[in-house]
Amino acid sequence: MSNKKQSEIKQIKPVVKKSYRNNFRYFEFSVSSAALYRRWFGWESLSHQPGALITTRLDFDSVPFLFNHDKTVILGKVIHHKITENSLTVTVKCSRNPGVQYILDDIEDGIRNNFSIGYRVVEMLPCMGADGAAVIQDGEQVFITSKWELTEISSVAVPADYSIGFDKNKTLPALTKLSDIPVNFGLFGLIDEATLKQKYNIYTDPLNPDYFEDLVKRGKIRFSTRNGTRVFVEADVIKHFFKYKEFNPVTIGDLER
Repeated sequence: MSNKKQSEIKQIKPVVKKSYRNNFRYFEFSVSSAALYRRWFGWESLSHQPGALITTRLDFDSVPFLFNHDKTVILGKVIHHKITENSLTVTVKCSRNPGVQYILDDIEDGIRNNFSIGYRVVEMLPCMGADGAAVIQDGEQVFITSKWELTEISSVAVPADYSIGFDKNKTLPALTKLSDIPVNFGLFGLIDEATLKQKYNIYTDPLNPDYFEDLVKRGKIRFSTRNGTRVFVEADVIKHFFKYKEFNPVTIGDLER
């Protein structure tokens, strides 16, 4: 990070969430959380675990601050971010374009205090409970977007996740968080070879019967040995054999919430 950018960030007052320097306006606010959001394929939760958010665009100052996801109306850009276990907070440097000052004024006044994000899904996994069964919420399956890239943030009137935003100092009705559901987090645990064969039917592909072992040899499915028996990282197996495999990043593509 350049000394100039560090100097700019140091001037920002995170307590009041807004500041001015050199006639530029800065805002700091949360833009994403782990709240469940209903989509066409079920419920989605954004992971905020270490490594889940791909920060390449953020590191190169290439995440714009838009109005209603409109790429032609730029309110500013993200210059700093911080991520916790359940949320992402950004600092934006606002545009001095006269045509967008009324929007920025409404944000500063707390009128427009809701935000949304656009992002690219890189990896999505089904959420598995501690008992090994798929997690179901209101009759729909829960999925975790375990790796994603932020492409833009927007000031919006009606957000998908109303728990995040600017000057949210009121007690809001609690959105369902993934952490409220008894889930086996991390790598979904280890699974022994006998259970693996029964649960995922991994050795029955007539076109390529060696597919599983090839994945193991190439390190795509990690394992260790316990008492002479192989145990595998179940999340690696899910990526390749789960029955909802049609919900992959290629199918899902870019999303907003």
